[in-house]
Formats: sequence, C-alpha cells, structure tokens
Amino acid sequence: MTEAAGDLVDVIAIKSAIQQVEGARRSVHMATIMMLLHRTLARIELNLPPSFQGSFIPAASPFEAIASVSKVLKSADTEFMIVDPYMDANTLTEYCVLAEEGVSIRLLADKEYVRPGFKPTAHSWRAQYGSSRPLLARITPRRMLHDRDIIVDRKIVFSLSQSLNAFAARAHASISKYDPEITALKVSAYEAAWEQAEQLDQ
Repeated sequence: MTEAAGDLVDVIAIKSAIQQVEGARRSVHMATIMMLLHRTLARIELNLPPSFQGSFIPAASPFEAIASVSKVLKSADTEFMIVDPYMDANTLTEYCVLAEEGVSIRLLADKEYVRPGFKPTAHSWRAQYGSSRPLLARITPRRMLHDRDIIVDRKIVFSLSQSLNAFAARAHASISKYDPEITALKVSAYEAAWEQAEQLDQ
C-alpha cells in the first residue's frame, strides 16, 4: 500500500521499521509502522474521486485535516452548511476560507458550546467578503446540537468525528459520507433546526 501511494521516503521507513520490529524497541517500531500506514491511508483517500469521499486523518496531522475538509467544501456547487456545536473562529479562518468563491456558507452552532471568538470572526468575514463569499450564521438553543456534519448543496451529508476547532489535533479523526436514507433525514432535521435557530447578530 505504501509503495502504491508513491512516497519513497515512507516506503523506506516502513521497511526499516518492519525489519527491526522484533528487536528491543518493538513498541517504538510498531508505533512508527502504524503512523506510516495512517499517513499512507490519508494520502490515498485524498486522491479518491468524489463518489468515494471519506477520509481518515491521523492525529497531529494539520495539513491532512485541512486538505480533507477542504475537499468536501470545494465539492459544493452552490452552498454548504457546517453543523458543529463547538463552532469557533477556526471554522472560518482555517476551513471556510478555502471554499470556492461565490459558494454560500451557512454555519449552525449551539448556544451552550459556541466559542467566544466565533461571532467577531463572522462579522469580520462579512465585512471583508460581503456577497463574494456569502455567510449566514445561526445559534440553536442550548444543548440542541450533538452532531458534527457538513451538508453540501442540501443533498450530500458528511459526518465529522470531531469538532473543527481541534480536528485531528490530539486524536485520529475521520470524515464519512452518509447513505441516501440517513442523508435525507439529516437534511430535513437540520433545515428545521436552522429555521428555528437565532441569527448570530441577535
């Protein structure tokens, strides 16, 4: 798998770790093998076509995290909604900024958990980008949100295993695409939540 992914440095490193796995530092070499396999899997998944989208992101891999989420956001033709109870400034500054210009952005957070920096960052975004990168943000009543999802064009839903404020920072993370039946339920539920939520400016 590592050779197929085309990274010669990782190929050499994993072969070396395998050769030494029975030695005195077995746990160290096993950890190295697992890290290299996780990195290889993430690299392969980033190059899959949209119909197979979904990613595994190893812990402490900020580039893979941003690249994986960016790929989902860039698949939107007209809009996407990010549902994340723990929304903070990172959602905009690290992820939404990579979306295609002209694509509408909707952000849905939870009043109980939303971070203090989110509101001023959203205001600054709108002041700078205006209609070129339209942004709407709303806050649900306390403890209403539990999922972390990205809804693309109101027809495709991706599940995030962690909030974007620390996505894959300390633990492995994943992005998974829901099947059509669950997607329909998710879209309906979060459109209803959006309609009932409070606008960020209020």
